[in-house]
Amino acid sequence: ISCITVGITLGIAQEIGVWNMGAERAGYIPGLVGLAAWLSVTNTSHMVDGAKEAFTGIAGNELGATGLFTGMIIGVLSVELFCFFEKQDALKIKMPEQVPPGVARAFEVLVPATITLIITACIGSACYNLTGLYLNDVIKNGIQGPLGAVGATIPGVMIIYLVIMLFWLVGIHGNNMLSAVKEALFTPLALENVEAFNKHQTPKNIINMYALQMWGEFGGSGVTIGLVIAIMIFGKREDNKAIATLS
Repeated sequence: ISCITVGITLGIAQEIGVWNMGAERAGYIPGLVGLAAWLSVTNTSHMVDGAKEAFTGIAGNELGATGLFTGMIIGVLSVELFCFFEKQDALKIKMPEQVPPGVARAFEVLVPATITLIITACIGSACYNLTGLYLNDVIKNGIQGPLGAVGATIPGVMIIYLVIMLFWLVGIHGNNMLSAVKEALFTPLALENVEAFNKHQTPKNIINMYALQMWGEFGGSGVTIGLVIAIMIFGKREDNKAIATLS
């Protein structure tokens, strides 16, 4: 969908905050901080009728597939920064005991959140002043594009799934371990196909997230349907056959 970056950024930021602070202390604040940090580095002005740039809102491509990588990076880094500042007692505004806990908590994180947003906004501004490009364009051209080009090839996919299977070999859920890398590379390619289809154009990315899920994870992560069939045909242990039947 054309606004997926908003949800992904908010969700990643919230999960990072809960991991660092605990669910009770975190509340809804990390997600909002991550989303605000992403907005602080995102272009919100565009050429209008050939005139100078004016505020027109966020471009659709930055909300969708093109902005996904930027949203994920900012969602992680900004909340890690926010959690660091939040632990510094000197930055907390203490309220009297009569103040409701929710209001007091909002004042406690006010300074850390403000400092975090100032830093991310300065990074975005410095990037534009030094390169003439917004942060999203720099990441798209310098990171997302090359990684996608390498990953969206048969050798790239083979390497990714070889690593996934090596994790499984030692009892670790390989798909979970590499999901951040895999989804960051291949989800934008899938979304580009969706956008092209909606414009009545021919989708170009044969290898994408949906293709991997269909052909690389057929029957479950690790193509486990092959294991189930093998146990049903050749298995001799009754406990294995019982699990295979249930599967």
